[in-house]
Amino acid sequence: MFDKVLASVKIGAATVDTRLDQDTVQPGETLSTQVVVDGGEVDQDIRGIELELETKREHGDVTETYALTSERVAESFTIEEGEQRVFEVDLQIPYETPITTINAKRGRSPKVWIDTDLEIDRAIDTDDTDYLSVEPTAPVQAMLDAVENAGNYLKEVTVDNDRISVGDETANYPVDQEFVFKPQNGDYKEVEIHFLPRDTATYVLVEFDYRMRSEQFHSIQINHDDYTVEYLQQEFERLA
Repeated sequence: MFDKVLASVKIGAATVDTRLDQDTVQPGETLSTQVVVDGGEVDQDIRGIELELETKREHGDVTETYALTSERVAESFTIEEGEQRVFEVDLQIPYETPITTINAKRGRSPKVWIDTDLEIDRAIDTDDTDYLSVEPTAPVQAMLDAVENAGNYLKEVTVDNDRISVGDETANYPVDQEFVFKPQNGDYKEVEIHFLPRDTATYVLVEFDYRMRSEQFHSIQINHDDYTVEYLQQEFERLA
C-alpha cells in the first residue's frame, strides 16, 4: 500500500520515454518514434498516452505553447511492476511547422518539441520532452537565399498567433513564422517573408514596409519542380 502512495507522487512510478528515429526533420516528413513505457515498483492503471508536436508563438505580449498536432498512442491499460511496453508511432510533421535552425541577428530561433504525456490513473501524470531540429525545405531555403542575395540581412525570426492567407491558400494553423529582413539600402525599411508550404508548391507572402509610403503585400508561388535561387531573386527584386 505504501508503494502505491509513493507511486502516486512519481516515486517508483511508471515512466515514459519517446525515442526518435532522428531528431532532425523537415516539414512534410514523417518521423518514426517508439514510445517506451517502463513499469515502476507497483502495478499502475494508465488512462492513455498522448503525443503532441508543440511550439511557442507570440500572442500579444504573451508567449504561449501551441500544439501543432497530436497522436493518441494508446488507450487505457495496466502496466505491471517491472513490465515494459513499446508503442510504434509515425508522426507527421506538418508543412507549417516553424523552422528552428535559422539564426537571425536579433533574438533566438523558435523551438519545436515532442511532448509525451503518460496519463496515470489516480496519480500525477508523467511526461517526456524531446526537442527537434526543423530544417527548411529546399524551396524555403532558396527563397531566403534569394532575399539575402538581393542585399538584405536576416534581422529577426518570430512566430505569431496568426493564420495567414496567400492567394487562394489559407494556413491550417494559427502559427505564422515571420522572417524579418533589413536592407543594406533601398526604399523599404524592412521586408517580412511568410511561407505557406504545400505538397507541390510553396506560397510566399512578401510584406514590404516602406519609408515614405504604406506597407505593400505581394505573393510568389514556388513550384517545387521548377525554380532557382536566381529566378526567385529576380521575382523579389521586381516586386521591391
